[in-house]
Amino acid sequence: MLAWFNEKEMTYNYCEDSRVISANFELNNLEVRVYCGTTSEGAPFLIVKYPMRAPEPIRGAVGEFLLRLNFAAKRSLCELDFNDGEIRLRVVSDLVDEGFTQDHFAVMMGQMLLFADMAYPCLASVMTRAMKPDFAADQAVAAIHEAFERLCGGEGE
Repeated sequence: MLAWFNEKEMTYNYCEDSRVISANFELNNLEVRVYCGTTSEGAPFLIVKYPMRAPEPIRGAVGEFLLRLNFAAKRSLCELDFNDGEIRLRVVSDLVDEGFTQDHFAVMMGQMLLFADMAYPCLASVMTRAMKPDFAADQAVAAIHEAFERLCGGEGE
């Protein structure tokens, strides 16, 4: 992971104690904070943290939206802390130690950032009550699929 950040000549912070890398990414729709490292079992993880928190009165709607996105994804990615409203995406790789390469990390990072960017407008619409969670999730899934198809030349999903 460190090699990827260094190769890209990106600005990042690295905490020696926790062995966690953190960095900001400016996406098309927003800026997010990314945290990556390995679990205590050695599995690589990546967290994309949205820059806002869901206010208490709409946490149920935001939670429903994120749950619907999780159901549409191949594995659960979306998380909401109902205590403080923190919204993030999190993935842990099944590839441990030598099986996880810089190329794997690059793909994981790209997919998570694309997902975060494409889902954000619909998340914001749920937070402002401009869209109901079910409709917003359908729109987000369509945007995510379209973005992956453009990226993969029509082979993605």
